[in-house]
Amino acid sequence: MKVLESTFKPSFDRGFYEQLLSKLKVKNFSVSEEYVLPISNELAEGHIKVIPSGKYKWYTEINLKCFSNVKLPFLTKETDLIHFIYCCKGQGIHQMNGKETVIDEFQTAIIIDKESADLILKKGETVKIAIISVEKPKEMITSVVSEIFRIFEEKLENKKFAYYGSSNLKISDQIGKISSTEKNGVVKKLFVEGVIQLILAMEIQHHHKDISSISDVNGLLTLKEQKIIKDIAEEIQNNCDYPFSIKYLIEKTGLSAAKLQEGFKLLYSRTVTDYIKNVRIEKAENLLKTTDLNISEIVYAIGFTSRSYFSKIFKERYNCSPRYYQEKSRIYSLAFTA
Repeated sequence: MKVLESTFKPSFDRGFYEQLLSKLKVKNFSVSEEYVLPISNELAEGHIKVIPSGKYKWYTEINLKCFSNVKLPFLTKETDLIHFIYCCKGQGIHQMNGKETVIDEFQTAIIIDKESADLILKKGETVKIAIISVEKPKEMITSVVSEIFRIFEEKLENKKFAYYGSSNLKISDQIGKISSTEKNGVVKKLFVEGVIQLILAMEIQHHHKDISSISDVNGLLTLKEQKIIKDIAEEIQNNCDYPFSIKYLIEKTGLSAAKLQEGFKLLYSRTVTDYIKNVRIEKAENLLKTTDLNISEIVYAIGFTSRSYFSKIFKERYNCSPRYYQEKSRIYSLAFTA
């Protein structure tokens, strides 16, 4: 087993990453708001991204195509750490006390280990794994981080804890926002920190639901059916001008109308029709801000057939007409660039 000699710890100095990269035979890398470690050699190809989030939290995203079995050690002897893990693509294998447990696609896990624990990536796997690591504050003052450690206080005393949760596709959507955001500067930093906080909250909530055996609509849908819902939702996002109908979605997915509605309510807290309408309105809002298209052209571009209907639901959402919103956006844009 080949090992990437990396340590996930609260150290963001350039020297730490230069040392890691030298072991991975990577010569050039740059530091910005986030730390991206490009990897391309006989072990793997891809990158590891690290984003600090406040004083005691950081986000690690592993995007790798593995050419060999690779072991990533979690060395947490120096401090108390809780790792909240989510597998977005492929699978990882968590090794603790010699026992290997698979973390499948869309599955959550929470790991505490002050002695030794490894994340193993298998040869031939293309993986995307997100990890939010939380460090215990030296003084347990009133804070969100302190509250997290109080939740897992008993587990920390035992020095070892591993929870492998059920699947949760909602978390995948939030992680995708970190990679896809087009925001820059302080706006991006605030946005990403907010998404990381939300992901952390969703992981803890999911853990509570799992251990308390609360039955919900998730039990009515298989993981395969949830993946189908997620795929069709992405198709709607990417082609919002298409005249989607329930009949079309039933034929496309092979799911019943009831399953479609259950799936969209589970993953997006909306009915199918409301989800499509929301995607179109958000697309229109972006076009009003970023393009010179007139209102009629935007209505056509997002798949609506009635300008009056579009104006009505846009006003319900943004409390102003599309034209007014467009004019104000242009004024603010000119003022900002002046």
